[in-house]
Amino acid sequence: AFMLSKKMIDATQIAIICATKDRPDKIRNLLESVTRLRCQPSQILIADGGHNLEPLVNTFAERLNVSCLYCPEPGQILQRNYAHSMLHKDIRLVLHLDDDITLESTTLDQALDHWNRLNLETGKPLAGMAFNVTNLPRKNDNLLRRLAMMRVEPMGRVWPSGFASPHVPISRGNGEIMETSWLVGGAALWSREVLEIPHPLSFPTRWAVCEDVIFSYPLSRNNRLVVCSDAVVGHNDSYDHHDFAKSMFYGKSQVIMRYFLVASNDDLSKPAFFWSNGLHMLGYLALAILGNENALGTGMGMMSGFVKVLSAQFTRRSHIDLARELAE
Repeated sequence: AFMLSKKMIDATQIAIICATKDRPDKIRNLLESVTRLRCQPSQILIADGGHNLEPLVNTFAERLNVSCLYCPEPGQILQRNYAHSMLHKDIRLVLHLDDDITLESTTLDQALDHWNRLNLETGKPLAGMAFNVTNLPRKNDNLLRRLAMMRVEPMGRVWPSGFASPHVPISRGNGEIMETSWLVGGAALWSREVLEIPHPLSFPTRWAVCEDVIFSYPLSRNNRLVVCSDAVVGHNDSYDHHDFAKSMFYGKSQVIMRYFLVASNDDLSKPAFFWSNGLHMLGYLALAILGNENALGTGMGMMSGFVKVLSAQFTRRSHIDLARELAE
């Protein structure tokens, strides 16, 4: 656990960091929503991996204390790390946002009220708070999910297989605070001290799948992680149809990164990981036989990730090597 301060925090001690690349429309929507916040953060950093957003960000400079950072290395985690090094010294809470999130006018004051209240409670120190992404579709448990150790209920759990059950959306407007074992990376408020821990994936990555669970799950042992139902945000991504190569890469990445999570935490189980991912892969291949092209790419990618992970068992290759290789 950390020695986290119990002092009251106000909006002038909050910063927003958004790591992005080549998505100007999303950044415009995000920053427009920040201008409508009732309480304003004192620092907003757009960590730009594409080195082209400064003109757009500058159009908000009169309304927001915002700056665009051209990051030396692309990749969500490296961009965030770079932005962390630019935080003002009086910042105590850092809100990580994905570029496809928009905030409601009361989101930040609701989060801050709840943070200050929870922070005074005894017990584990409060390390992070996820915002409530209310427009995400809810998933339901079924027999296959139970069989594959990928249950979505109860929410906010990390199963021995490395699958993390979602912790949003939860019902809004009732003041509910839900305890969770991990925090979503794209809409979460963190104590600054916690972010001084190096991220396990602080090397180039093409797709940072599972990075949020990999970072936050170990923290949950000695710290409190919560979801705040009243801090509402919207998620505005349009899921495109990926070409075969991209679907394959996504399939391979999710297997290898989930293996990274399981191999990094002794309380998770490699046999459970193999069982779960094997069934998950067969599910995609079954969908492919029924004519789903995306599923074929994902299933084949999972198979290739599966082979890599299996061979790593025999050659004693580390999970870190496998994850680094994904960026090549």
